Amino acid sequence: MGKVIVIGLDGATFELIKPWVKEGKLPNLAKLMQEGSYGELKSTPEKISPAAWTSFSTGKNPGKHGIYHFTAMDTSALKLRVINATCRDGNPIWSYLSNAEKSVCVINVPFTFPADKVNGLMISGWDSPSIDSAGFTYPANLLDELLEKFKEFPITPTIKKYTTDSHPDLAIGDIHHLLDFRTMLSRYLQKKNKWDFFITVYTATDEVQHHFWHHMDKRHMLYNPDKARLYGSAIFDVYQKCDQAVGELLTDADEDTTIVIMSDHGATINSLGVIYLPLWLHQLGLAKRMNILKDFIRSPSIKNGKNIFRRIKGMLYFQISSLLSDKSKQFLKRLLGGKRSGFEAVSEFELSKYDWLQTRAYEAGPNIRINLKGREIHGIVSPGEEYEKLRDYIIAKLHESRDMVTGKKIVTNVYKREDVYHGKHVEDAPDLIVDWAADFVIRGISCLNGNGEHVKIKSLGLYRGLWSGEHSNYGIFIAKGPHIKKGNELKDAEIIDITPSLLYLMGLPIPEDMDGKVLTHIFEENFVQKKPVGYTQADDSGADIPGDSYTDEEARKVEERLKNLGYL
Repeated sequence: MGKVIVIGLDGATFELIKPWVKEGKLPNLAKLMQEGSYGELKSTPEKISPAAWTSFSTGKNPGKHGIYHFTAMDTSALKLRVINATCRDGNPIWSYLSNAEKSVCVINVPFTFPADKVNGLMISGWDSPSIDSAGFTYPANLLDELLEKFKEFPITPTIKKYTTDSHPDLAIGDIHHLLDFRTMLSRYLQKKNKWDFFITVYTATDEVQHHFWHHMDKRHMLYNPDKARLYGSAIFDVYQKCDQAVGELLTDADEDTTIVIMSDHGATINSLGVIYLPLWLHQLGLAKRMNILKDFIRSPSIKNGKNIFRRIKGMLYFQISSLLSDKSKQFLKRLLGGKRSGFEAVSEFELSKYDWLQTRAYEAGPNIRINLKGREIHGIVSPGEEYEKLRDYIIAKLHESRDMVTGKKIVTNVYKREDVYHGKHVEDAPDLIVDWAADFVIRGISCLNGNGEHVKIKSLGLYRGLWSGEHSNYGIFIAKGPHIKKGNELKDAEIIDITPSLLYLMGLPIPEDMDGKVLTHIFEENFVQKKPVGYTQADDSGADIPGDSYTDEEARKVEERLKNLGYL
């Protein structure tokens, strides 16, 4: 079998690629689409990188591999913990290939820290706390070689700090610098080492879309013609450079090499439903927010007396900052300086923003968790009938809710977790997964509460500093190779299908516990006829990953990176 090259473009979408291809602006992607098979690639239900990239590498849904988000909820303490690849239940494709004595080169796949012990080399993704962290590369001495060669090793660009400080040009420069570095790094390792399977992932497409979407999309209320002239091409410029990088990485690919271009999810305008969700739950009487000090002090979450002062100062910071204008928030940040993190670090779930004795449901990022007895430490909703009725009620109310300006529905779908996930880790998923509107920005919400009273949640006006671009359900898949059909557009590819399809292509059987299917319809018919799909018993041993968690200092570094990118 020939070699396989996989190039990941995080968050890339055909919504942007196809028009630019038609205009002749992305020649390398256009050539691959013309000479191979392509189509939209359905992401995981929550369409977020940790879950999606892990589903790609394992061929399993998050209910089996256990990773849903950048953080996991500790329901016994109502706080979040940062997680990494040690939480992954199942082997990734590079481990299967390594065990079959095929050599691999794995570069920057998100949520792969610490690096697996592979037959070849591996550089873990941006969930690495730093390049000095044990497990950043495999083998460990690979880092010394790379630092000697390149003199630097950036992990992620600086974005949110620059954009909130009104220096978007610096953010763009940093994104491009890292993109160029990743191409140089990937090309160097690609040429220097022998490999059967090569994968590298560019995150620049995702990063630039999150923070610069409003400069190219006139639907966004922050669109400004003057700023658009300066930054309206920021997203296209990154796509164009990625297209050039694809060309460079395929320079030495021979006719026996199969090439896959993919993304973990797509991108679209950010509806901002997530910022309305806490208030929506409050207005419908499903959650009770704390009334600063009186309610906060009597909260059961601080009855043990630990860190009361720390919690109170965090709560005050949260309440005060939520009332400030953008300009005042910037002043507060400058005033607190380095001490700010001490306040902000506790303004998450561990703060107990809610009165848990009167809260039945609460936000979990863009989704919803139920304050369930026996699971949450202060749960009040009984499992069984009460739990099911509450979920059905929330689903109905979300579907009834409308944008106050356009009258459009604010959600496209709301799923119960067991309807979209299966496996032993389903209990770790949010109780309800929300697909927010994907074609406009919510400007306020109107709905009826349980008493039939009209509820209006006016525009929060909290647009600056937030992402203007958000993830969408469908990413991209392009494949070209000696056994791949030409000019073939797919309609039913999912991200969990890629690993079983590549294992099949490379002559390996498919583990029976993989959820993904082999995309036989992308291959030439005579190839499939001569090579029936084979299966093997599931391997529950897990990947060979050193270590088992972040240290406190490592967790702090990763949290800071997540904040810089806008995820926290």
